[in-house]
Amino acid sequence: MIAGAKSDGNPKRTMHPTITAQALTRSDVDRAFPLVREANRTLTLDDWRHFATQRSAAAPGDLRVPGIVVALRNGVMRGLAALDSGPDELGRRQLFASEVVVIDRARHEWVARELLRVLLQTAQREKCTGIRVCMPRSSAWLIASWSDPEGVVFRLPVDCVPAASPIADLETTSNVVSLNVLTN
Repeated sequence: MIAGAKSDGNPKRTMHPTITAQALTRSDVDRAFPLVREANRTLTLDDWRHFATQRSAAAPGDLRVPGIVVALRNGVMRGLAALDSGPDELGRRQLFASEVVVIDRARHEWVARELLRVLLQTAQREKCTGIRVCMPRSSAWLIASWSDPEGVVFRLPVDCVPAASPIADLETTSNVVSLNVLTN
């Protein structure tokens, strides 16, 4: 939840949105499909189910690697990242983020910040030495806010690598794939 969220007295409405992140559960795989479909129009529901079911959790608090984290604003899915880990070119254990989607016109920065918070937390828990994310050049705002290759700003280095394609095929075996951020 975003620190400092305030209520205006109406129990059904907050002045600042509540943004949380949790593991994608098996029961929510289909519910996440429209979000992922925004980033990859050719993706079929069956392909998404095949990819996501293998990485989904039994409960929201059971985020594991490989896994999928979803960011929710006021209970509605607004962001997603698939997680994996493995060695980088120097043999150091890295957390890899792929299939990252942020779609929230009003609060995309907050949703992205919550996803990054969970990536950092997961990387530390998994004893990774850094995080690597590939993203298209069109995500310059996110590259600027997430990039910290030396680990000066964040607890761990976050290496954002520009990619040529907006999103990789969900069936890829590569740990490093594309990031697509939508703000419309």
